Amino acid sequence: RTTVKARAAVDELHAATGSEYLDYVAGDFSRLADVRALAVQLLNALLVGEHLRQPHGDVKPSNLIIADHPGGGLFLQVQDWGLTLAREHPAPETMWFAAPERLYGVPASSQSDLFTAAASLFYFATGTAPAQGSTVDEIMAEWHSFDLRGSLSVVRPDIDQPLADWLSWLFHPAPAQRAPSVAYALDALMRTM
Repeated sequence: RTTVKARAAVDELHAATGSEYLDYVAGDFSRLADVRALAVQLLNALLVGEHLRQPHGDVKPSNLIIADHPGGGLFLQVQDWGLTLAREHPAPETMWFAAPERLYGVPASSQSDLFTAAASLFYFATGTAPAQGSTVDEIMAEWHSFDLRGSLSVVRPDIDQPLADWLSWLFHPAPAQRAPSVAYALDALMRTM
């Protein structure tokens, strides 16, 4: 699992080499309960941003610190809140997890944070980014051909249909087809448990 200490070491590596560190943040989240626990914690964090009317704007695996909780289970911490406002050009990893509308310059919103949360949770569950590419066109082509439910059924057949449906809902390319708010998405997630 990625701990704060490990994140600092990886940040130093990234600064020294310029390499992306997506490979370093994948943990062993083989238990379905871990995936659900991460989803609940991530949406609770995004809910705070929604209440403050400050979406994160760059939810991705390397901005999510996951550690073993001393009391058992996992602890998730969201990093780099709002830093996307200071960047002129997104890093490739940001583009791999960004909602389609964000790739075209639309400001961050609860709906875009929900999309990137689903993409990040997919990554934690499977160990692979749902879309990769170096240009917006390449990534958009992958988003439009990507089948989250089908991918999960092959890679993680233990993920039940209600959770797969919930992730697919948040992962919809059109913002209006996603949950209308983080609060609504979190409520729907809790009803799948």
